Amino acid sequence: MKSIKITIAAIALAAAAAGASSCYIRVSDEAKEKIKSEISYRKVFSEVVYSESEPAVFHPGEFNILEVSNWMDVTFIPREGEPEVLVSGTHRSRDEVKVENEAGTLRIFFNTNDRGVIVANDEKVTIYAPGISVLNKKGSGDIHFGKTLRGQSLTISASGSGDVIMDECEISGPVTINKTGSGDMRATIRGDVVYVTAEGSGDVNLEGSANELILYKSGSGSFYSGNMEAKKVTASVSGSGEVAYKENGKVKSATK
Repeated sequence: MKSIKITIAAIALAAAAAGASSCYIRVSDEAKEKIKSEISYRKVFSEVVYSESEPAVFHPGEFNILEVSNWMDVTFIPREGEPEVLVSGTHRSRDEVKVENEAGTLRIFFNTNDRGVIVANDEKVTIYAPGISVLNKKGSGDIHFGKTLRGQSLTISASGSGDVIMDECEISGPVTINKTGSGDMRATIRGDVVYVTAEGSGDVNLEGSANELILYKSGSGSFYSGNMEAKKVTASVSGSGEVAYKENGKVKSATK
């Protein structure tokens, strides 16, 4: 790329030297061939590096904690058997995604913090595993839990502008949700006690059922659990966001 810039710059200088009196400049055959060669190289390079590639497949081993950061979108599919991670996208973006298991904590992140390095921004991660007990999510990427996630307890910490979507979650023990930032959360949860701390402008919408719902909410985001059957609700609210929940079959609202 540098050489083609030098060639074009030389042509531009020659044109300037020719003066305004002449509108014609001759480009040597050698320069023409060099430009053609550079353009052809760049075309082939782009087709290889930025074209769609086969998904990279990882077998990280067993894990209970999932940590996801940066702007990639992640889909988690509960499935029995050996955990498997598929990373898709162009060659360049796919190869920048790192998958590491550190003592039962699966970390998925980019090898670079410079989004400009990854031109396509089309990377997608699909995780197949029996389940998790802890999710730590940061950044603008979304995470979607398909099918039914089951377990004895679940803690979700989400920050940034990315959304958290859970189709179905059945937990025999406590569920703890800590959410900050502008990202939204939509989840169907069936659990014992559900603790929710929501800060920032993101909205939270819960469905399902719980013996008890404990809510601490601040900021401009709204909270709605009118489709979650809870026997007991404790709500502490501050900020401008709207809050509505269902307690013993009745939908109620809370204000600061």
